[in-house]
Amino acid sequence: DLGRQLLAAQTSSHQGVVFTTTTTGWFMAVDKLTRSVLWASRLPGNSGAPANPGRLRSSALNVQQMKPLESTWHSEAPFFAGKWVYCVTAESPSLSAFDMLTGKLEVRKNIEKSTLLLHADQDMLVFAGGRTLFACRPGTLRELWTTERSGDLAVNVGQGIRNGDELAIPLTDGSIEFRSVKTGALIARRTGLRPSRSSGGLYAAGDDLVSFGPDHVAVISTKAPEKSPAQDALQRATFLMDTGRVDEASQLLSEVTANSINRDDVRRLRFRIAA
Repeated sequence: DLGRQLLAAQTSSHQGVVFTTTTTGWFMAVDKLTRSVLWASRLPGNSGAPANPGRLRSSALNVQQMKPLESTWHSEAPFFAGKWVYCVTAESPSLSAFDMLTGKLEVRKNIEKSTLLLHADQDMLVFAGGRTLFACRPGTLRELWTTERSGDLAVNVGQGIRNGDELAIPLTDGSIEFRSVKTGALIARRTGLRPSRSSGGLYAAGDDLVSFGPDHVAVISTKAPEKSPAQDALQRATFLMDTGRVDEASQLLSEVTANSINRDDVRRLRFRIAA
């Protein structure tokens, strides 16, 4: 069944229970210690999708059309807020809230204009589309606010993080937006903090932010440090180059002494800067 082969089961663990979807349209909770199924609920289907049985059963090569990044839902593992576990499936553009103890479907909300989950906590769930951000209340999924982003080329790329009264959101151009958690209004936008065209997202580490992706891990301070921590100058210069800060990378690289271990890396970075 080609349709099922294109789906992936998503799994999360919370308080000794594993919550997982299946490729056959079920959502279940499994006790981590005994491996026993606590409950299983049928996931809501995508009733609005046009039926096309031949597309799934044809022996011919099936080529899937790729959608733009700003209009494609990012597959999410089940996530938690309050007493509810939330699930979004690729085959149905809706958010479903299940009671963690019983598996009862409490409420369902259409989020067709969203492409990813930015943040979830006890107070709010924040979703993003290509240009739209909206927040809703856990449990009832009542909308708290909706806002539109500016029409530049950068789109939301991954998980954001709440830092006090601000929500930090990573973008595809390597910048980070800071928005009010109460209204969604833009507070500031900082460039050169992450490599451009990178995926990943943000985590909190005390008062600092941790930016991660397949090509980097970086700690971003929200306050001016009293003393700069020791760091590898070559790695720092490479990261500055990836974030588009060429002059800073060149200046820092001039302080690096090439040796038998790092000589090739230094030469590559010098070539990138010269280019």
